[in-house]
Amino acid sequence: MANALDLGFFSAFSIGFIRGPALPPASAHACKEAMVFPVFFTGSVPSWYHREIGLGDYGADVNIVRRKLGFPPGQYTREVSRLITGLCSRHGIAVLEEVTPEVAVLLGETEAASAGLTPEWYVREIGPGDTGHDVSSLRQILGLPAGDVFDRACDNAVRRFQSGCGVNPTGRVDDDLARLLGDL
Repeated sequence: MANALDLGFFSAFSIGFIRGPALPPASAHACKEAMVFPVFFTGSVPSWYHREIGLGDYGADVNIVRRKLGFPPGQYTREVSRLITGLCSRHGIAVLEEVTPEVAVLLGETEAASAGLTPEWYVREIGPGDTGHDVSSLRQILGLPAGDVFDRACDNAVRRFQSGCGVNPTGRVDDDLARLLGDL
């Protein structure tokens, strides 16, 4: 099956593929590969994305997806898939259960972030009550409504992410947590 990687599009405007409408479980598997429709999306495909990731997969790419969603390293499970499905529905992308190029763009992660460097959006330690562009970026990464205030919802989302990563849930974002969160 062709995808954005096969076509060599890695610029700010890429072409990817989404699967067609969901089918009943009995027929979805049989028709899965036949139902591919092109979709245009903006953003570069992250450097960690090299293949479509599905249930049961393991690897460094799966660990990045799991980390971005607040899970420790491991297998691509149904629990992870459910979060991906929710992310896709919030952004209007229809997928079955896989991480596709357009989902990878939503998850983000530049080469710098995957190398353990502090992401570009992080300019200072931030926490409840703070405002600014860095807070706006953090809210976007966490899937929160747009805004530039580190409010209770942002604090709760940061604490959930910290707990999922095994980090003390302080509600504050320091450079270590920023690296875990990655880039947009």
